[in-house]
Parts: sequence; structure tokens; C-alpha cells
Amino acid sequence: MQNRLPFVVLLGSALTFLASLFLPWQALQAPTSGTGVLGVLNLFASGGNIEGWGTTVGVAASLAALALAALAAAALIRPPAALRARFTPIALAMLYLAIGSVLVMRAEEKVYEKVYGPRLHFHYAYGMFLGLAVAAVALVGAVALESSAVRRPRPLESLTALLGVGLLASALLPWASPFGPDRTISFPGVILGLVVLLAAGVCVIVGMTPWAGTTRYAAPAVAVLTGAGLNAIWPNTIRYGAWIALGFAIALVVMAAAAEPGWRPVRPPFALGLGALAATVLVGSLFLPWQQFCNPGGHPYGHGIGSCIGTTGWATGEPGASTGVLALLLIFGALAATRLAFPPTEIVLAIATLVAVTGASLGKSSGYPSWSFGYGAYLGFAATGILLFVALSRVPLPRIESRHAVARLLSPAAAFAAFLTIALPLWSVLPDRWSSQAVVLKDWYAVAGLLLTIHLLRRWLESARRIPFPSDQLVVLPLALLALTALELVRKRSEGMTWGGGILVGLCLLLALLGWMEPNGRLEGIRVPEEFWRIDRLPGES
Repeated sequence: MQNRLPFVVLLGSALTFLASLFLPWQALQAPTSGTGVLGVLNLFASGGNIEGWGTTVGVAASLAALALAALAAAALIRPPAALRARFTPIALAMLYLAIGSVLVMRAEEKVYEKVYGPRLHFHYAYGMFLGLAVAAVALVGAVALESSAVRRPRPLESLTALLGVGLLASALLPWASPFGPDRTISFPGVILGLVVLLAAGVCVIVGMTPWAGTTRYAAPAVAVLTGAGLNAIWPNTIRYGAWIALGFAIALVVMAAAAEPGWRPVRPPFALGLGALAATVLVGSLFLPWQQFCNPGGHPYGHGIGSCIGTTGWATGEPGASTGVLALLLIFGALAATRLAFPPTEIVLAIATLVAVTGASLGKSSGYPSWSFGYGAYLGFAATGILLFVALSRVPLPRIESRHAVARLLSPAAAFAAFLTIALPLWSVLPDRWSSQAVVLKDWYAVAGLLLTIHLLRRWLESARRIPFPSDQLVVLPLALLALTALELVRKRSEGMTWGGGILVGLCLLLALLGWMEPNGRLEGIRVPEEFWRIDRLPGES
């Protein structure tokens, strides 16, 4: 039991952190008089409190907590899993994002105080202190658990880790102020979705420094994401924190190259090279306008009459940022000729799905006369189409015996239905009267849910083709999706249960049951009689 204690601490810390998100992290005290003040109180939960879910950074922190809890539980159930897992980067990301969520709340306080005056009094609540405390405990426990496996880093590796810590700290500094001369209001960089992903990558660099072979791939991607952060801020005013982060990112690339000399890009195969080229075009398109606002009567940002302003692809929220990160993964995977953790086809399908989500969200506002798609969006759509063509042209179709058709098609169909349950509302293809009931997962949870269902669909197709893989994934992946769905439904408990949520919960339970039946051969018992497939037995045939 002594060897299991660190995993129990990690599991308990992660679950306690998730529970803290349902507690008040911030409270507002204000006079009961004044319509404007009462309007602000309505933005908070009951009693003038805001929970830990109140920022997108807090939602991202909950994903890190879920991942940490899943790894710790797996290590407790099957100890060999602990030998391959690395807990420190995840625990570091959870603590860092929790701190970032607090700073975002503080920035939003200043906005309310600027608008409604000094009558508002904010203070942090007990939920925040509990969340930060258990996140710190998780990080200390993870470092202590893995300390025996850590080799002594070389000086350049230590310097690389320090630069990573500096980059993490700079992402907590002011990155942007609203356009205009007033700079009393500023927001930390971590408020941007792509900076959250940037921070996650830096946590990997810092947490994995004792294990060689990680910074050479992560450092260039981190530098690109840092530049993308500056690109996403415009036309707002860029503050000093963004420039400091850019300096740390450039220094990180230099030190990573010095710490791991001798690496040279290789010439990838034609198909992989074509895909990497299309992914490069997609990343470049994210720096261009994906949406434009043109007002003939004058621009709200103070530009002249008839001028237009664009929103780049990096500024389109979590789907756009995730698209860029996945495209960078394809590019550096091709240049390094390394085997990616996930096949390129799966990554391309995820990219196409997220690009479609981004296009649908932009298309909603493009229905207004002053809004339209920018040329960067069309370039990104074309690059995604090339990626899809290259990826799908190399995917063999599974051969399924007719007597096992039901067993082999039922599971992929259920996985695809779960994917559509998440994707269709985000693609805005359902009638408007269904929208409020159909949407289940949003923002970071929607991105995570789409990635989980795509990966689960691939695993079931591999099972149909008899490709060996860890069969536990057929149970773990639906349960992970069920955990996301349950947290989202509990978080939105005031809105009641929707039929979209009920469908997704039912599909998760069905997929978990099918995944449990598959390794034991129970699905093979579901057979269709051979006579069903014989057309010579149809009525009217002689």
C-alpha cells in the first residue's frame, strides 16, 4: 500500500480540484441599490459568487485534472501503467492554469469596476484557495513520485527548463489592452485559447526536461504559437508581457537546438511531404484574416470611412487554436520522420472537423451585411481539403465477414453517432429550435470530446481489421467521454437535462459495454444468419 500512496494522493488531489470548481472562487459585495450593480450580480452565480468554471482557463484546468485522475486511477488498477506515465507535466499544467484562471478573474474585476465604479468590492472565496492548494499538492506529489527516475540534466537542458519557466511566467503578465488610449485595463496572455495550448506545450518541456528528446520538437512549435498570440491580439494594444514571451520563446528555440545538436530534418515520403506542405499552408492561413468587418459609415476602432478590419484564424477561439497545434504536429512529425502518437489520418480528420467548426462559427456572424469571410479562411479551407484527400486516399477499407456484420458495424456506428452528437450542433446544421437542446459540449470540452470520439472510431475500425492495440482503450475512451459529459451537465445543472445530453450519455454507456464485450469475444456471438444475405431466397425469386 505504501507504493500506491503517491497515486492515491494524485487521484485525490485531482478529484478534489474538480470538486473545488463547483465552489465559489470569487465573490462580489455590492450595494443592493442601483440597477447597474444588480445587473452585474446577475452575471454571477447565486449569492453574487462565481464558480471555478467561470473562465475558459478554469475549464482547461479541469481537463488537466481529468487527465491526471485518469492516469492515477490507471496506475492504481494496473501498476505497469505507472512506468510509462509522466505525471509532472500534467500536474504542472493543472496548477498553472488554476493560477491563470485567478488572474483572468482579476482582470475581469477591473473591467466591472471601470464600468460600474468603485462601489463593487470583489474578494476571493474559499473554493479558489482549496483549488490552488490541492493543485500544489498534486505537483509536489508528482515530482516526488518521479524523482527516482530523473537523471541529472545537462547544463543546457537546465537552462532550457528555466527559459520554459520564464515563458510560463510571462504568459501570466499583461498581453493586451482594449484598443484605445486607456491602458488601465489589461488581460493576461493566458486568456487566449492558443496561449493555453502554448502553456501546455511549455509544461511538457519543463516537466520532461530530465527525459531527452522532447524539446527539439516542442520548442519550435512553442515559438510559432507565441508569435500567433501576438497575431491574435491585433487590433488591440499589445502589452509588454507578449514581447517578453516572444523573447523567451526565441531563446528557448536556440537553447533547445544547442542542447540537442546533430538533429537535421529528413526528406519525408511524397504523401507525407504533401500533407506537411498543406499543413504549413494551413498554419500560414491562420495568420491571415478569417473574418472581416467592413462598415461604410466608419469603423468602431476609429479607422476611416470604408475601412475594414480582420480577425485572424488564431483569434477564432479554441477550435482555431487547436487546429493550428494539430497542423504543427503534422509538420514537425514529417520533418523529424518520427512515429507520431496518433496516425496522420486521425490528426487530419480532427483538423477537418475543427476547421468546419470554426467556419460554422464565423458563418453565423457572416450573415450580417457588415461581416464576411476573409481570404485567409478560403486558403485554410483549401489546405484542409488537400489534407483530407491525401489522408483518406491511403486508408484501406476494412473487410467484414457477412456473418459478423452486425457485431463489427454496430460499434463504429455508435462511435460515429457520438461524434455527430457533438459535431452537428457546432456545425450549425440543425434547426434553430433544436439548438439549445442539441448542444452538449462547448469550448475546450467540445474539442476534447471530438478528439476522443475520432480516436475511438479509429480503434473500432482497427478492431474490425484485426489490428492489435490495447483493448482497454475501448472501455476507457467512452468512460472519459462520459466523464466530460457528466461534468458539463452538472456544470449546467440549472438549465436542466437536454435530450442531446441524454443521447450522448446513452451512447457512452453503450460504447463502454461494447468495449467490455469485445476482448472476450462476446460480440462475435451477435451473428446474422447466412440466409439473410442470400438474395436467391428473396420472395418472388424462383
